[in-house]
Amino acid sequence: MKNIFLLILIILVGVEASFAQYSKIDSLKKVLVNVKDDTSRLNTLNRICNGYTFMCDYAQALDYGNIELDLAQKIGWRKGIAQSYINIGAIYQDQGDYPSALDAGLKGLKMSEEISDKLLIAESLDNMGMAYYQQQQADYNDTALQCYLKSLKLNEDLGNKSGLAKNYQNIGNLNYSSGEGLEYYNKALKLYEEVNDSDEIARTLWDIAFFYQQGQHDYPKTFEYDFLALKIFEAVGDKKGIGSDLWHIGDTYYRAIMDITYHRHSVKTFPDSLLNKSYLIQQSKKYFLQAISIDSSIGSLMNLRTDYASLQATYSLTGDYKNAYKAYGQFFDSYSKIYSEHNDKKIAQLTAQRDAGIKQKEIDIQKLHLDADLKQRWFLIGGIALLLLASLVIFLFYKRRRDSQQRQKAAEFNLHVSDIEMKALRAQMNPHFIFNSLQSIQNFLHQKSPYEANVYLLKFSKLMRMVLENSQYAEVPLEEDLQSLELYMQLESLRLKHPFTYEIRVDESINQQETKIPPLILQPFVENAIWHGLQYKDKSGEIKIFIRKINDGLICTVEDNGVGIEISKTLKTETPMKKLSLGMKLTEERLKILSELKKVKTNFNITCLFDSDNKPNGTRVELSLPY
Repeated sequence: MKNIFLLILIILVGVEASFAQYSKIDSLKKVLVNVKDDTSRLNTLNRICNGYTFMCDYAQALDYGNIELDLAQKIGWRKGIAQSYINIGAIYQDQGDYPSALDAGLKGLKMSEEISDKLLIAESLDNMGMAYYQQQQADYNDTALQCYLKSLKLNEDLGNKSGLAKNYQNIGNLNYSSGEGLEYYNKALKLYEEVNDSDEIARTLWDIAFFYQQGQHDYPKTFEYDFLALKIFEAVGDKKGIGSDLWHIGDTYYRAIMDITYHRHSVKTFPDSLLNKSYLIQQSKKYFLQAISIDSSIGSLMNLRTDYASLQATYSLTGDYKNAYKAYGQFFDSYSKIYSEHNDKKIAQLTAQRDAGIKQKEIDIQKLHLDADLKQRWFLIGGIALLLLASLVIFLFYKRRRDSQQRQKAAEFNLHVSDIEMKALRAQMNPHFIFNSLQSIQNFLHQKSPYEANVYLLKFSKLMRMVLENSQYAEVPLEEDLQSLELYMQLESLRLKHPFTYEIRVDESINQQETKIPPLILQPFVENAIWHGLQYKDKSGEIKIFIRKINDGLICTVEDNGVGIEISKTLKTETPMKKLSLGMKLTEERLKILSELKKVKTNFNITCLFDSDNKPNGTRVELSLPY
């Protein structure tokens, strides 16, 4: 009874905190109306912006952040400009728009360095480190660490306890699976307690829970710190923290299920409550659904993407494929919305920059004309012939300079648009690939047992996560793309009546981790080899993939021993697969744009193979890419 009363009290305090925060913002808005001094207005706008950010009302936070930036630029207050960029970067970071967060962060850092404000420099570096780290790319972790260490040195010189605590917490995140990470978390927790920062205390407790879950697999300890953090998040009204913590509790139950199912880690040390699989599944779904409810209310698309992916995996474990498929659809919708909004925002930004540039040029031209008219009047008084000649020289000089600047801006704009078109083509590849894979799942479910279907669906989920994560990048490591391709071939082999074998060989001189290629660039060729070649064979087939380096390029070869192109064309007239592969068309378009961006020649050639009796014996595709 005492625990129930305490929980109700905490929830009421959390609701009261939310109302109090909004009341505080309303009071600041009233103050803003009566404030005449620009510096005071900027300070008030900064507090309103931070208030909306804390309440996860990002649209309002961004509006007031931009108003703050415009006013600071108008009065030329460089410290205010730097602080505005830092605030805007933090808003983008909370929304998961890391490229925009880094862009704003760099501007804030540059301005902070120009005015030699160590406190703002330290804050900028720490925020940028978080933006690098949260993109979950291994090569960004070193960059993030350098940012944290530079910020740490500045905060030590300033004696800034809050800043130091944030640095320790973020460095701990880079080492979350080791004892060193726990040491940094405890340092951060001690400093946050000294400055009485409840929200950051909760976040650090959440990080410690993550350490015990990921690094130690000590789930009772994980729950202990998770629920401590949750109580504080509820007390201060931090909805984003509540949603993240609820997801982590559900994820811990899910991991316990997987450990029991596959006998991973120290299952013998689990308490009785973590050995009841039905209870664990029930609790996992319960907390994932609560996280979805909170994250939906604040519009946190990045968190929703993770929530739905986790819920889908839990439904799959129970054999509830209908709800698993529904959750996967909601996961994909969240991801598509993030990617679409990011592209729309970039296109709108570039278009606005172009229109603003054109308008400014028109104003400059009008000004030049007015200046020319005024000069002509003075030239007529002083000497028409000499002054007209001087006017002509000046006009030609400015015209040439103006035309050169316009051509340069047009070229830069076209390059940006080409880059966005490339991203749009990569986004089209995903629905096409997913459609074919879902069709394979449908066929498999009709033909195989529920257990085998569950194994297939779990593999498919892993492949989807890899494909969707890689699709947001122009290029990915060769090693990761080949892993995705290998998993795809494993799934397709299970689907066919006669499973095929495959072989992947990469030249030893190629560093697979550092070599980057466009994601899914080889997948359409492998797909055609399977769908139009191997599936028509009356016995097992084989696919060979060779990657080798020639001069400054990569030669990628996909070879199969299927029925061949001519026989495939005859057979395809009797099947639903009558249209030319959309994947091949998109690949041609991607290669054209890649050639324009890289200024190198890219192409692919298709060769029909024949055996010793001159009978069709498969197809070979050779694709050339920049190295």
